[in-house]
Amino acid sequence: MGVGAWLLATLAVACFSISGERQARRIRRSFFTAILDQEVAFFDDHKPGELTSYLSSDVNIVCSVLGIKTANLINYLSSFIVAYVLAFVQSWRLTLIMMAIMPVLIISGAFIAIFLSTASAKAQAAYATAGGIAQEVLSAIRTVQAFGAGPRECARYNARVEECERISIRKGSMMGLSVGVTYAFVWCSYAVAFFYGSYLVEWGLRSGGDVVSVFLCLMMGSFQLGAAGPIFASINEARGAAYKLFSIVDRASAIPAQEDGPGQRLPDFQGHIAFEGVGFAYPSRRDVPIFRGLD
Repeated sequence: MGVGAWLLATLAVACFSISGERQARRIRRSFFTAILDQEVAFFDDHKPGELTSYLSSDVNIVCSVLGIKTANLINYLSSFIVAYVLAFVQSWRLTLIMMAIMPVLIISGAFIAIFLSTASAKAQAAYATAGGIAQEVLSAIRTVQAFGAGPRECARYNARVEECERISIRKGSMMGLSVGVTYAFVWCSYAVAFFYGSYLVEWGLRSGGDVVSVFLCLMMGSFQLGAAGPIFASINEARGAAYKLFSIVDRASAIPAQEDGPGQRLPDFQGHIAFEGVGFAYPSRRDVPIFRGLD
């Protein structure tokens, strides 16, 4: 049994890891192709450093969940189900008593998952903006130093980093609270199980061995469910990262740059270009016109 578990675990980790890396490659390729296909106005709202952060860190977050964490999640949930089935077979009365806390755990877990998903999306956006500021400043460091703009750029970067810190602190506090609440209810159910189990033994409904067997099955199942908790938090974080990635991948460019894109390609063009009544403003500052009625 031990050799079989070792072989199956090795196979599962290897297969899911390979699958995750392949999906990471495809997501990066699709994301990079989508960026190159966007019009110039797109890059006025999305800084290159921000896009680079999406391409590196956010893709890693998504693919870590698609890889080995999925294998671990399947392992934990299957162990949880099998343990509870065995517990029901041994003593359904005692198992139902201990499962009384499950609705509370599910409801609290749902609220915490919603909060963590929102906080993760905000933290990733703040980190991407901070990374964009850093790359923008470092790529033009000579200009920044020439105009003495270092303190102002530091203040702008620190404001974003402090925002990331505040969001991460709230996120970490909520994760700690969720773990504490989960284990508090689990250990309370253990106390109730031993209290009620002693009466089952006294009434002759179950032996002491049955009570211990049920307790061990439920304890192992609860531990497996608790181990799956951080993976659910990672899934919520990956959902926030995937939303940003695929919102850009699925975005239709106003001026497609790909050869097989829509539009007409003129085989030969000669003539004069004239501007008549041209108006222009940057997408990020539409209320500040650059050209108005240019001829």
